[in-house]
Amino acid sequence: MIPALHERYARVDHAWLMSHCFLCERELPIDSDGMIIGDDEEVGEFWADAFEDSVLIHPDCLPQGIDAVFEGTDPDWKLA
Repeated sequence: MIPALHERYARVDHAWLMSHCFLCERELPIDSDGMIIGDDEEVGEFWADAFEDSVLIHPDCLPQGIDAVFEGTDPDWKLA
């Protein structure tokens, strides 16, 4: 896992994690109930062993792609 990602994880709070793509840092459209809204946003919850936590990520932002996550070959990310 890239050291900069550890630094970002250490400096952000839970509210930020649940309202931004962790990798591209783009803010996600969230309604008042905390649900992601909009048909154009594909977002998944991914687990990182390095953080022992899950974060929201656009599948297109995953460095090895979503297929590597499904196949279990991505060493950093798993479906939460």
